[in-house]
Amino acid sequence: MKFWRSIEKLIPIGIYIGFLLILLVCMYGKKNLHTDEVSTYVLSNNTYDTSITVNPERNVTYEEPQEVWLQSMVVQEGQEFNYRNVWEKQSQDVHPPLYYALIHTICSVFAGTYSQWYAAGINILFAMLTLFVLRMLAKELTAQKEIVFLVSCFFMISSGVLSATTFLRMYIMAMFFTVLVSLLLVKGLKKRNPLFYVALFAVSVVGALTHY
Repeated sequence: MKFWRSIEKLIPIGIYIGFLLILLVCMYGKKNLHTDEVSTYVLSNNTYDTSITVNPERNVTYEEPQEVWLQSMVVQEGQEFNYRNVWEKQSQDVHPPLYYALIHTICSVFAGTYSQWYAAGINILFAMLTLFVLRMLAKELTAQKEIVFLVSCFFMISSGVLSATTFLRMYIMAMFFTVLVSLLLVKGLKKRNPLFYVALFAVSVVGALTHY
């Protein structure tokens, strides 16, 4: 019995490690960027001009093809942690600024360089957090560990979840706050206290700052 209980305690750890490996493999296989993913970096970092898209100069021949992209997508020297620019860019676009501010923070640490892993790191983190909160929600709804395990497995191999995580936009981050609100509401049905309303308000505001 003690042996099986020890194995049972290791199952959640195995679930998280397995999900992380799945996400890393999927992200490693990513080759190209959708135009919206390019916009993730441009809207977070571009101070080269006022454009919210990659904007090649007319009648200019770029010796290095990547130069026009790097001008718009990376944090330029001296523009690190320029959150005013992030806010102004979002005022020209349609999305709230929180996700872009996180992207800009990471890109500021690695100013002058581009990597898909800067945005991927945020998505992977929030995918892992979503799985954690989802498991907590499942435990609130059922005492059957088998169902919690199945819910975890379905989430881990869901094409929608994997697609949202490898798509370098704010959708998986928004999913996390949505699941977290669901958990708060379910727990609040059982016992409401002042802390519940504070937590619900805070998560709702942060979620609204992530996606409209």
